[in-house]
Amino acid sequence: MSFRLLSTSIAFIGLFTSFAQADCKSDIQGILKSMESSGPYRMEMAITSAGTESKMTAEVIMPDSMHMKGQGMEVVMTPNGVWMSQGGAMNKMPNEMKEQMQAMIRQGLNAGMQAVDATECLGATSFEGGSYNLYKYKADADFMGVKSKSNVEMYANADGKPEWLVVDGEAMGIKSLTKQHIVFDSGITIVDPK
Repeated sequence: MSFRLLSTSIAFIGLFTSFAQADCKSDIQGILKSMESSGPYRMEMAITSAGTESKMTAEVIMPDSMHMKGQGMEVVMTPNGVWMSQGGAMNKMPNEMKEQMQAMIRQGLNAGMQAVDATECLGATSFEGGSYNLYKYKADADFMGVKSKSNVEMYANADGKPEWLVVDGEAMGIKSLTKQHIVFDSGITIVDPK
C-alpha cells in the first residue's frame, strides 16, 4: 500500500471516528435533555462514600415540582413555593427559595449536558434484570464553584429514556459511587404540604 493511500485511509478512518463520536455525544445529550419533558418520574439513589451508604428518593414533575426525601431531610417544591422539614413539621420557605432552587436545577441540567465528554455508545446490554442500551461518558463539571469529575454509565430503555445511572465521581476531594434508578410514572402527583 502506498504512503498516499495509507494516509488517505487513516484520514477517512479519523473522519468517520469523529462523526461517530459526535453522534454518540449528541445521542447522550439528547437522552439527558429528554428528562426535561419526559413527564413525572421517581429517582431512587443509593450513594456510597467513605464506607457509608445513604439513600435518597426524589419525585419530579418538570419544570417546577419536586418532592425529595433523604435521611433526616425532606423538601417539597410546587408552583406555590418551597417547604422544608424542620423539627418534624413542613415549613414554607421565603419565596426567593423557589426561584433559587429552580435556577439551580436549570444550571445543573445545563452543566451536566455540557460536561459530557469521552463518549462511548456500546449498544444493547443486560443490567439489573432488564435490557438497555449502554452509554458511557466522562463528566468533569464546575457547578456553583464545586469542581467534580465523574465516570458515568447510563442505561437507556427502549423508549430512549435513562432508567439507570451509575456515577463514579469525586468532588472536593471526596469520592463517591451513586447508583440511580429512574422510574417514569404518570401517576405521580406533588402537592403543597398541609
